[in-house]
Amino acid sequence: MGLLNPNDRALLIESLRPPVGYQLDTAIATTFSLDLISLMVAPVGFTLFDLDPDNSSVLDQDPLEILESIRRHASQIVLFCQAGRIAVPTRHRPLLTYLEERIVEAKAPTADRSFHPKVWIIRYVNQTRDVAYRLLCSSRNLTFDRCWDTLLTLDGPFRGDRTTGFGFNAGLQQFVASLPNLAISASQVTDGIRQQLRNIEKEISRVEWELDNTPFDSLKFWPLGHDGVKTWPFNGRRERTLVISPFVTATTLGKLASSGHADDVLVSRGESLDAIDEVTLQRFADCYQLSSQGAILDPDSADVGEALQTQLQGLHAKLYISDDGRNGRVWTGSANATAAAFGGNVEFLVELVGKKSEIGVDAFLEKAKGVATFADLLEPYDPPESTATDTQLEALKNKLDALRLPLADAHWNVSVSPGETTQNFIIAVNSTLQMPNWPSYVSVTCRPLSIGESFAAQLESGAAVRATFHPVALESLTAFLVLEVAGATVAGKHSIQFVVNATITGAPSNRKERVLQSMLRDQRDLMRLLSLLLSDIGDTALEIGGGSSKPWRRGWNADASHDALLEPLLRTLARNPTRLKAVKSLLVDLARTDDGANLIPDGLIELFDAIWAATPGAEA
Repeated sequence: MGLLNPNDRALLIESLRPPVGYQLDTAIATTFSLDLISLMVAPVGFTLFDLDPDNSSVLDQDPLEILESIRRHASQIVLFCQAGRIAVPTRHRPLLTYLEERIVEAKAPTADRSFHPKVWIIRYVNQTRDVAYRLLCSSRNLTFDRCWDTLLTLDGPFRGDRTTGFGFNAGLQQFVASLPNLAISASQVTDGIRQQLRNIEKEISRVEWELDNTPFDSLKFWPLGHDGVKTWPFNGRRERTLVISPFVTATTLGKLASSGHADDVLVSRGESLDAIDEVTLQRFADCYQLSSQGAILDPDSADVGEALQTQLQGLHAKLYISDDGRNGRVWTGSANATAAAFGGNVEFLVELVGKKSEIGVDAFLEKAKGVATFADLLEPYDPPESTATDTQLEALKNKLDALRLPLADAHWNVSVSPGETTQNFIIAVNSTLQMPNWPSYVSVTCRPLSIGESFAAQLESGAAVRATFHPVALESLTAFLVLEVAGATVAGKHSIQFVVNATITGAPSNRKERVLQSMLRDQRDLMRLLSLLLSDIGDTALEIGGGSSKPWRRGWNADASHDALLEPLLRTLARNPTRLKAVKSLLVDLARTDDGANLIPDGLIELFDAIWAATPGAEA
C-alpha cells in the first residue's frame, strides 16, 4: 500500500489484473454505494483488453471488449452493496442484463446503520489448478469518484498443504461467512452464489499473505458490525495517533485522542471539522484539511454516475496510524472516525504493524525535498467565525434519505408477459411488502430503468405496489427499477433517485443471448467478438486482418473469410481448449434465431465443428 503517496495512484482496474499465468475463478466484492457502470467496467480488469477505465467514454471505446469481458466474467463476480445506494445511470444499457443476478443488496444487522465495507476477495487459478488469492481493502466505493483514497493490496497463495488456518485470517473468514445473512432478500443469494461464498470461506483461512518487500511485519483483519456487535479495534498502547477521515464525530475523536498525548494529529474535511466543538479539536495538537483544490462531491450521492464530467478532488481516505514503542500500527479500510462506523455499521479494516521509523506518524507526515508527499497537500484547519446551516432543509434531506432502506427492502418483483407482438413485452412491477409511510409533502415514483421518467408510476404511502408499464422491446427488459423520492416544504425542495434490484420472472430464457445478438451489427462484429473469445488471459490479441495495433478493432474486409480463424482456433485448441466452449456457446446461441444465423459466415460452423471434434471432453 502506498500511504497516500501522490505519485503512487492505483486504479481498481489495474489491481484486478490476474497474476502472470493465472485467471479469475471467483471475485467477492463489497461496497456502500454502487455505480452500475463501474461494475460493468470492472470485468475488464480480469482481461488484458487495452481500455482506459478512467475515461468518461469507457463503454464507447470498444463495446465488444466490454461485452466479452462481461460475458466471460459476470458469473464469477458477486457484489454486495448497501440497499438503496445504487446510483441511477444516465441511460439503460442492455448489457446490464448480465449483472442482474450478481448484485446482492445488503443491510447492517443494527438498526439505522449501514453496510459500508469496501473489499474485494479474489480467487485466481492457473493451468495446473494452483490457487492464489488477492485482497483489496479500500476506502473507495465502486464508483467513479475522484477523491483521495487508500487501497491496500495483499497477495498470497492458498496453502492446501495445511490442515488448519492461519490465526490472522479469522476475522476475514468471519466476514465472508456473514455476507449471505446480510442480504435484504434471501432470493438474491442464489444457490450458485452461496456455493461461491462457501468455497472462499473454506479456503480463505489457509491463505498466507505475502508481506515481503513491504514495511509491514504482521497483519490482522477487523470486520466490524457484521454480527451486530460493536467492536473497537484500537486497543493496546497508542503513544501518538494520526487520524485521517473525511467524516468525524466528537465522541469518536474523543476516544481516539483519549491517550492524553498532546501531539495527536487530525486530518479531515473542513466542513466536517466545522461541526466539531472546540474542546474536542483542542485534544489534537494539529488539525489539517486538504488544500483547496475544488469542490467536493459526495461520492455516495446518486449524482455520481456515468457522465464523469466532474473531476472530484478532496479527502475520502480512512487511515489511522499510531506509534507503539518502536513499532508503528496502521489501520486502513472503510471506517470513518464516526459513532456510526464503530457503533453498528458493517465495516472492514486491516491492521498492519511495522517499524515506527517506516510507518509511524512522523514517517507518514515527513516532507521530502523535490518529492511530492501527502503532507504537501495539507493546510492547517482554520475554524470559521460562524457556520450557517439550513436546518430545515437538512431535515428534509435526512427525511428522504431515511426512506432509502425501507423502500429498497420491500422485496420488489418484475413480472414479464408477452405483448401484442412477438417483439414486445409487458412489464408489471409489484412489491411483496407494503411501502413505508411517508408524509403528504413527500412523493415516491417507480419505473423500470429502461423507461423514461415521464412514464413513472406514483406510489401510495403504506400500500403494496402494483404497477404496469407500456410494452417494451426485449433489450429493454430489466430487473433494475428506479425509485425517486421528492419532498417540498417551506424550507425548499429536494429529491433523490436510486436503483433497486428486483426479482425478474417470465422473461425469455434466452434473453442474454438475444441481447448479445442485438449488439452484433454484422459479420465484422461477430468476427471481432470471436477474436476476443479466442484471446486467452495472458495472450495478446489474435492478429486477424492488418493495419492496426489493436487487431480486433480493425474490422474485417468485405471479402474476409472464415479461414482467417483457422490458425487462432488451432492455437486455442493446443493452448487452452476450454476457451472453445465459449465459442461453441456463442455460435449455438446465434443459430437459434434467423437473424443470429444470418450473422454467421458461410463455412464457419463446419470449420468449428471439425476443431470441436478434436477438443478433449467435447460433446456433440
